[in-house]
This record gives sequence, C-alpha cells and structure tokens, in this order.
Amino acid sequence: MSLVMLFILLILLKAGSAVAASPLEWTFRDGRPHLALADLERRFGVRGYFDAKRGRLLLEGFQGRTAFFLPHGSYAVIEGRFQRLSSPILPDGKGRFLVDASLLQAHLLPFLEAGDREALKEEIRRAISSRDAVNCSLEHPVKKIFLDPGHGGDDRGAVRFGTLEKNIVLDFAKSVARELASLGFETTLSRAKDESIALDLRPEIAREWGADLFVSLHANTSPFPGARGAETYILSSDATDAEARKLAVSENDFLRTKGMPEKENTNLENILWDIGQTSYLQDSARLAAHVQTELFRSVNAYLEKKRAKALWRNRGVREAPFLVLSRAAMPAVLVELAYLSNVEDRTLLSSQDFQLTLAKALASGIKKFAEECQARAQN
Repeated sequence: MSLVMLFILLILLKAGSAVAASPLEWTFRDGRPHLALADLERRFGVRGYFDAKRGRLLLEGFQGRTAFFLPHGSYAVIEGRFQRLSSPILPDGKGRFLVDASLLQAHLLPFLEAGDREALKEEIRRAISSRDAVNCSLEHPVKKIFLDPGHGGDDRGAVRFGTLEKNIVLDFAKSVARELASLGFETTLSRAKDESIALDLRPEIAREWGADLFVSLHANTSPFPGARGAETYILSSDATDAEARKLAVSENDFLRTKGMPEKENTNLENILWDIGQTSYLQDSARLAAHVQTELFRSVNAYLEKKRAKALWRNRGVREAPFLVLSRAAMPAVLVELAYLSNVEDRTLLSSQDFQLTLAKALASGIKKFAEECQARAQN
C-alpha cells in the first residue's frame, strides 16, 4: 500500500470515528428528552423490528437480550419479565419510534455493551441538563421533604472506632429537618429514634405521607483510607463503577440477614423498577446535582475557613441500584455524607459545627431544586 493510500485510509477511519462519537440528537416531548430508535440502532447496534400485523415492536440487544413493546402502551415484556413503563415508546408520525430517556436508563442499558452503556449514560445526562429539558416534571410546588436516616436498630451500618453510622445519620437528619423547617418546608423522618425500619417500607411511608422528595442519608466507607468527601446517588439498574456497585450491595445487604426470600433480594440484575421512580429519574438527577454542588461548595468554604490541610474533591453525582430508591414514587436521592473510614472525615462528622454546615448545604440544595419546580408549576 502506498503512503498516499495509507494517508487517505487514516483520514477515512478518523472521519468514521468522529461520526460514531458525534452527540445524539434528542427530541423533546413535553420537556422530556426522547431518542429515535434509529439512532439507538445506528450508534449502539440495538435492533428494532416493528410487527405491523400484531402492532408490537421487538428490540434485540447485546447477548441476545429481547424486549417487546406496544407503541403508546404502558407495559412491556423485557427479558421475559412483564414490566410497567414510566413512558411509552411513541411513533413520531414520520415512521420513527421515540424512546424516553428514563425508559432507556431504567430498562435498556443492559441491551448495550459495557462501553456503549457508559456512552449512552453520558448522553442521557447531557440531554437531561439541556436547556430544552423541563427542569421539574412536578406540577405542584415542593413542600414536603421525607428524610430517611439509614440503618437503625440491629443494623448499625458502618462502624469505625466507636462511631456508628446509624447514630451519625439520625442526628444529621434531625439537623436537616430544622434547617428545612426554617426555609418553610414540611419534613418528617423515616425513624426518629434508634429502631429498625425495613428498606422497602421507608419509601412506602413517604408515599403515604404525601412527600414531594425522598432523601436517604448515609455515611460512607472505603478500604482506601484517603477516600473522603460527599457523594450523591440516583437510581440506576447499573452502577457508575465497581465502587458504587459495592456500596449498593453493602447498603442492601441487611435484607439478606433478615431472611428475605432469594427471589426478592437485591441481586443487582433483578431489582424491580417501580413506575413511580422511573417517572422521576430526570427530576432525581436535577435534585442530586443541586445537592452535590451545595455540599461540595459549602464544605470546602468551611475547610478553608478552618485552614484545613486538604479540601474535598467533588466526587460528583453517581448511580447505583439502591433498593430504597427503587421503590420511591417521587424524586429521590441517596446522600453519602462523608467517609467514616477517613480519619479527617470521621472527626468532622462528629462535630456539631460541621454537621450544621452540612445540614445547611443540603437544605440549600433542596431549596434550589424546589425553586425550579415552583417556576415550572407557575408556567
């Protein structure tokens, strides 16, 4: 092959790579991002077949995964399991089918290879944060905040040098409740004392109370003593990374110790997605972004004032299949306040002064999200 031909080939390969990596084109319906099935096929290799006679759409994906949808329908059979959907697949009148971003994230990520899965998750984040996306799908102002201090009773959570997660998060939840009350919000806690409350019961209590938002509170641990800082999680069928996956297993594991039947436990591939939460994935992501931003900003300002040797790095909004989030029929996040396995973070969490700073930051993040929803409700 001549040098000229080789040069031309390299240019073509580079051009093809640029096309493959080009951003997806999202269509917005009622402020919600939708992706054309044709783009899903072109970019990620998911194959779609429409059976006009039966009026159903068949999708085939990675490793032979299959799903049957009825266009405009609220139900589907995905990997042999009957599922209720948060948003139906929609014909656009031009011979194409549009798939809602929350449906993609909730049900179809496993239909892609691992690398493509990460690429699509990033595209979904981009679409959700787009100016064309509705900031809040709630049609009423956010007033009632349900705070869920994790663990309790027999479940101590993480324990490091006599510091118990269940105690830290309970004290913190009460502090957050006071801050939110001062901002005009109603609050209630899943537990107000050291008692055991089942994970799947917590979001049910929130729903019965009429909560607008669900915020679960935890403290983190890591085998790496240098790991520190806050993380804010939203629900996903697939974890952000191995660390997030391990954390979800740890938080969900208490169910197994109580004899939950295997078919109902927290096997990460088999968590049942509640229609309520998949409807609010976009809202949950926006809430998480506000909370994480305020936590990071406020804590570093606190550390700078105290002349601390090191600041927190922003660990960002992350995703994992937490059972307590999967059952929440409202915008929901899980906040890991700091690392008990880190000596600096552990000392900070035991300080009332720091807890107050953290509580004000969390309340501020919630308030900013509520203001977005207020603007939506008035339009």
